[in-house]
Amino acid sequence: MKAIAKLLIRFVKMYAFWLVFFATMRIFFLIYYVKHLLLESVSFGEIALTFVHAIRLDIATISYLIVIPFLILFVALFCNRTKIVVALKPYYLITIGFATLIVIGETGLYGEWQTKLSYRALSYLLRPTEIFDSIATSTFIFLVLIAVAFIGVFYWLYVRFVYPKEVAQTFSEKPAIFQLLVFTLVVSVLLFIGMRGGIGAIPISSSVAYFSRHNILNITAVNPAFNIVESVVHVQEMNENQNPFIVMNEEEARLRVQNLHETPYDSTVSILAFERPNIVMIILESWSADVIESLGGEAGITPVFDELEKEGLLFTGFYSSGNRTQQAMGSLFSGLPALPFTTITSHPEKYASYPTIINEFRNADYYTSFYFGGELNYGNIRSYLIYSGFDKITEGKDIKEKGFLWGKLGLHDSYMLPWFAQQLSKQPEPFFSSVLTISSHSPYDFPPLEQRIEWTETEKEYINSVYYTDNSLRLFFDEAKKQPWYNNTLFILISDHSHRSYRNRDLSSFGYRHIPMLMLGEALKDSLKGQQFDLLMGNADLPATLLRQLNLPTDSFFWSKNVFNKAYKPFSYFEHDNIFGWKTPEGFICTYNNEFRSGEVPKAVHDSILLDAKAFIQVWFAEFLAY
Repeated sequence: MKAIAKLLIRFVKMYAFWLVFFATMRIFFLIYYVKHLLLESVSFGEIALTFVHAIRLDIATISYLIVIPFLILFVALFCNRTKIVVALKPYYLITIGFATLIVIGETGLYGEWQTKLSYRALSYLLRPTEIFDSIATSTFIFLVLIAVAFIGVFYWLYVRFVYPKEVAQTFSEKPAIFQLLVFTLVVSVLLFIGMRGGIGAIPISSSVAYFSRHNILNITAVNPAFNIVESVVHVQEMNENQNPFIVMNEEEARLRVQNLHETPYDSTVSILAFERPNIVMIILESWSADVIESLGGEAGITPVFDELEKEGLLFTGFYSSGNRTQQAMGSLFSGLPALPFTTITSHPEKYASYPTIINEFRNADYYTSFYFGGELNYGNIRSYLIYSGFDKITEGKDIKEKGFLWGKLGLHDSYMLPWFAQQLSKQPEPFFSSVLTISSHSPYDFPPLEQRIEWTETEKEYINSVYYTDNSLRLFFDEAKKQPWYNNTLFILISDHSHRSYRNRDLSSFGYRHIPMLMLGEALKDSLKGQQFDLLMGNADLPATLLRQLNLPTDSFFWSKNVFNKAYKPFSYFEHDNIFGWKTPEGFICTYNNEFRSGEVPKAVHDSILLDAKAFIQVWFAEFLAY
């Protein structure tokens, strides 16, 4: 037991060493950019919070870093081979050097790029002269000297305080096999939990460290080693080095895409009863059109939504371009279609290039907020929302109400939605506020229903989860009607993406991608209540459509279309890695690897529509790569 006790102490020292290392790197970065902090009037309290919000990501990174030391020490203990422990020295020298160079590189680049070091930045190492030429020689030399100093000092600290100097004595007592197995199991489990960032359903991502509207603090809080590995993984997933969708020359592709979005005149039809209403958007997790009777679904799944249709304008030709919530965030708030292979939220280094509807609302003196009963860590959503500029972001950990029931993923909708309605009364008008529901996401552990839908078909639990959220909508509107802001508000009920339903639709089909959107409220013209809008559109079209109704600028939202402009050319698009679909009033086409796969389009327009679809994805993916 003595040897195992010493090993446990050794692991504690390893964690402490790396925590001190990462904290020191942050202090250096903040001191280096102290002028930026003063310019943004960042308070000392906010700076201190940087270190608090960094801890979880630091621990996850450290857990990865000490896997190899754990294996080395395990082998030394099991085989009683003390010489193998010496391998810890070169390993730590390499890892300290790697982590230091990332921080120093990030420090040198931040002043120009305002982002963390990413795979894209690393690619410039292939052209080192360009890096050297881009910064002052004195700065370059200073940063190199600082890097050497940090590596030397921290390697000395490791050898002096962490490395097991009395190797023979430490491993002289070989523990019993049972003790060794228990030790191995416990440490392995703890390391795994550390890597995932806890025991929650969603593994940790760099988004967990985002907390401030001052982006420099978010940049500082995100662990640099974790971020660079995460960036490389994302790039490998999407093969960013080239655009695999090039099938025609760039000029021809751009002309086709320009024509798709061009509107020769503006004949926007107003749907609002008055100017500058509050906007409340309820994003319905995983709602498929198959749960809405008027969109072709079976009756009885969403009776509350059915009733609300009588008071609103239902969009019957509405499709999601992606199949994940983080993809929907980019579409709903930036007007960007979903991307093949990756999502825009996976690339914080590109955030500055994205348009955001929040900027336009804030410029028009709207108060903006976002609510979610779970964790926004998933898919880097939190970092994207913070960068988008919301005045207030509330997630599950911020809700301290007593008596609420929580599920594995977060606060159940029947508690979250009426509470959300109450919170809106604390916000200045006009406001733009969104809430993302949670209960219709697996594992469907919503509270017991007084009445469940007896469903013998597939997806029974999903259907009942939607039924539960639908009932929660009633609770929301019952509470909202009591609030002073209710009569001044336009409500938007919209799904983030679809879901497998009892129809068992192919993921790569428009039937699967069909989702509901409903606009209602006193701000909607009476003549439109109970009506349907049948033209094709996608969730990326919401920003331009909504902003134009408020007479706010839409110039930044090229990929978003104002569907209430009579000159609008209707079409919808979806992606599924290297499969994408294209739908026009004439029919639809699906392609795989740019090759025609299936479709129902008249022969006379088939080739032209197919080229439009190929041009769209070619230009969109090329633009994203250039961000």
